[in-house]
Amino acid sequence: MKTKIVICAGGQSRRMGRDKAGLDLCGESLLERAVRRYRTEFGENHVFIASGDRSYGFAPAEIRDIAPGCGPISALHAALTGLEEQYAGVFLTAVDMPLAEPAFAARLIQFAEEAGRKITLCKNGESYETLFSWYGAELLPEIERCMQQGQYSLFRLAKKTGFAEFAAEQTETLLNTNTPEEFGELKRSYSKK
Repeated sequence: MKTKIVICAGGQSRRMGRDKAGLDLCGESLLERAVRRYRTEFGENHVFIASGDRSYGFAPAEIRDIAPGCGPISALHAALTGLEEQYAGVFLTAVDMPLAEPAFAARLIQFAEEAGRKITLCKNGESYETLFSWYGAELLPEIERCMQQGQYSLFRLAKKTGFAEFAAEQTETLLNTNTPEEFGELKRSYSKK
């Protein structure tokens, strides 16, 4: 199954105090790192950046929000609205998950194909990672209904439509970095590897 890989990088980064996509980890920005790693796994033509209302210089691989200010569901909405026929769905990930493994994403996508559900969520311990999950192309009308009703939660969408569950192999690789303190800790631990 062909899947469009979408790296969410259009958030407001309120807790970080600056754009997380530009944070430097060992000489490259989090966005450059994510794009490089996912393109290595999936190919250059299948990786896109959901940039909200920004431009990061990756055109034409940037997807702009059609309905800004709604969070990640807006990125998914934009990605599915412009989804080419060759794709069965979208794998959504976040720029602030720099340790997430693209090979693990590939296994999740394979599982999603076998599960045959509209959504496959990654289960990380006791919670779900809606920004490391697969969403089928047929979800677009349901997403539009949710957005019209002011319901922007991807997890609520998944509960409403039903989903397959894929267990995380190494939960520490799915940690995201939301604050300067978390990013400082990530840099310290990453530099030791």
